[in-house]
Parts: sequence; C-alpha cells; structure tokens
Amino acid sequence: MGMYDDMVKGVSESITIMGIPFYAENIRPKEPYNRREREFTPILGGTEIVTQGKYIHREWTFNTTIFFPTDKPDAYDNQFREMLSKPVEVISRYMGGKFNALISLSPEFPEYSINHMELEITVTEIPDKKSRIPGESFIIPKTKKVSTNSKVTTTKKTTNSKKSSKSKSKRNQVAKKKKRS
Repeated sequence: MGMYDDMVKGVSESITIMGIPFYAENIRPKEPYNRREREFTPILGGTEIVTQGKYIHREWTFNTTIFFPTDKPDAYDNQFREMLSKPVEVISRYMGGKFNALISLSPEFPEYSINHMELEITVTEIPDKKSRIPGESFIIPKTKKVSTNSKVTTTKKTTNSKKSSKSKSKRNQVAKKKKRS
C-alpha cells in the first residue's frame, strides 16, 4: 500500500525526495533561480556603485495530498522523520533537476476525508561546490590538515618545610620591627 494508491493511473510524480515520489498539486517558488544579492553603495556626486553580494539558494514550497490506511495516520512518520533529519537528494524537472536539499513539512488532517493527509513541503537547496549561476565559479581554497603534538607535562610542586618556616620567621621579624618604630 502506498501514499498515492488512490491516484489516477498514468500520472507521474513531479518530485522525488529521498527516492520517495510526490505528486505536487502546486509548486510555488520563493527563489526559483540561483543569483547573487546586489549591494548598492552611495558615492560622492549622488550616484551609486552596484556590487555583488551573497549567494542566494533556491527554495520552493508545494502541497500534496497523500492517502494512509484507515486508523493509521502515522503510517509514514518514520520516512518523514528521516527526510527531515538530514540533507536529502531531490529530483524534479520543475525545480531544475537533481540537487541536495533540506526538507521541512507540515501535515494537516482535513475533517472531510478520513484517510487523507495534506502536506505542505518546503524544499531548500543546499549549494554545491559548483555555482549554478551562469558564467560564475566558486574559488574554494584547499583545506590543510593541522595536527598538534602536545605533550602533557606535570610538575610537582614541592615545598620544603624549612623554607616555609624560614619565610614565616622573617615575616614575623619585619612585623615586630614595624611595631617598635
């Protein structure tokens, strides 16, 4: 038994998340294409300089309605927990192909349908080492392996009872001289 057993035959999924097919009812992009922010800096004379800012990742939200067996609304909870716990692979022609993303979802159980759950799923791209902005490439510095050779040394603090008694007697003599004067 699957999430879409009540689906019309011949319709294919529009999004695959972690190998699980989803049939999106609508896909709403918050940021459909990668780009960079533009920063405007005023300069003397009343004009501005425009420079590139930070890299913007892509993000979409879509709704889907899934079927679950009678009296088992938690039938897919383990799959959803795994999906939310780590970066996952997303494949969708409507979202630009194959990429890694973070997923968040919120279920809603409508009163009018006993065996259905409405999900709102948000897909947030995790940028890769290669830029998806045409004509741009990232320069990623090589990482250096750093190792520390730390030796733990312990020093024993020894106190000589003769030294400590001598210093006490000297302090007492100084104190007595101050009282006399």
